[in-house]
Amino acid sequence: MIRGLLFVLSALACFAGGVQSASAQSNEYHWVNVCNRGDVDLHYVVLRTRWNLGQGDRAQLSGWHTIHKGKCEDVNTSVYQGIAIGFTHALMNGGVGNPVYHPQDAQAASGNKRAPAVLCVPQSGAINRKGSLSSVLSAASPPCSSGTYPLRMSFYSKLGEYAPVPKFIIKPRY
Repeated sequence: MIRGLLFVLSALACFAGGVQSASAQSNEYHWVNVCNRGDVDLHYVVLRTRWNLGQGDRAQLSGWHTIHKGKCEDVNTSVYQGIAIGFTHALMNGGVGNPVYHPQDAQAASGNKRAPAVLCVPQSGAINRKGSLSSVLSAASPPCSSGTYPLRMSFYSKLGEYAPVPKFIIKPRY
């Protein structure tokens, strides 16, 4: 009887610890799933932002990433609290388009410091800039320098504004 009671109590303690751990993780990480339901691969650049008590506003600008047609991807790969994202995809004429998608339940990229309307990025190659929000934005804000072009950003997602794991559906077409 006592063994049974100890087993139940230890099981409850493990369960409570697991719930607490999952809760702590959800406060440290903001999943943002983007699903490509179109007929062409999506390429994207993402600006991730967060506020840090000791360091102030922090940011990471990264790209070029790909979400293949029919797939979903977490576009926030770290402990950032907000993301702004811009897309490109191939066009029927062989060019590249930069459509602005505004999925339901997402904020439009409005031009504020966390959701810029346009960022200057290279057309290819890896992008990975980290630092203060102001330093990352000053290096990527228009007017664009030689070797970069203006990428219109689509939308912004912020921790706690949407479902615990927001899922945004994008439908690119040739």
